Amino acid sequence: QHELALAKYVQAIETFQIALKYEKAPSVCDTIRQKCLEYMERAEYIKKQVKGDGGTPKAAPAGSMGKLNAVEDESDSEDEEKPPLTEEELTAAEREMEEDMSKLVGMESVKQQMRKLCKQLALDIVRRTEGQTVLAPIRHCLMTGNPGTGKTSIARLVARLYKRLGVSRKDHVVEVQKGDLVAGYVNQTATKTAKKIREARGGVLFVDEAYQLTAALQRGQSDFSGEAIDEMMKVMNDSGPRACTFIFAG
Repeated sequence: QHELALAKYVQAIETFQIALKYEKAPSVCDTIRQKCLEYMERAEYIKKQVKGDGGTPKAAPAGSMGKLNAVEDESDSEDEEKPPLTEEELTAAEREMEEDMSKLVGMESVKQQMRKLCKQLALDIVRRTEGQTVLAPIRHCLMTGNPGTGKTSIARLVARLYKRLGVSRKDHVVEVQKGDLVAGYVNQTATKTAKKIREARGGVLFVDEAYQLTAALQRGQSDFSGEAIDEMMKVMNDSGPRACTFIFAG
């Protein structure tokens, strides 16, 4: 039953981490953290047992190892601050962005916005190098347009640009829609949304057809979309290369 136990511990650890976001009492938070570390130690022990005697791998439930690794990665300390990019590196990043955009037909207004974004981020890096006070960049985006107009392609361009300039740690894009974030029962939506945010951590969470999250409210109906919006709002002010960038499209 090692495989089942590992999956249960991973699920419990994820629940503890969500509870930490809501709990305000310091003593309770300390208890949750202690219990979370205890469960992580047990899960690590079971993880070794799953591999079997003599190091021979055994089958584990799909995603269990990946989830545990993701939880362990989230508990790691923040990445060490990297030195600012040099002028040559900034020029190379801009050149690579132009090469990516040259593959897109039309979309001149969007390309101009991308160039402005690149120059603004590069200027912030230069100012920071000179010791000037620079606010954290507003990394989130809103993209509007009909289906098939290239919103996802531009989101991938933004992700690569952020990675090249050190705004984000990764250049991956996690694509979701309402069904990937909203569940049918109370408290399940927050868990489901937090899981996708962790998956996109250090990169981009691309919310396609984002208007669907508020469509029910605008019709006077109620669903659990508000929980998903609240969960995303909690981390939208996070900064640093490990933070999640949100791109809403519709």
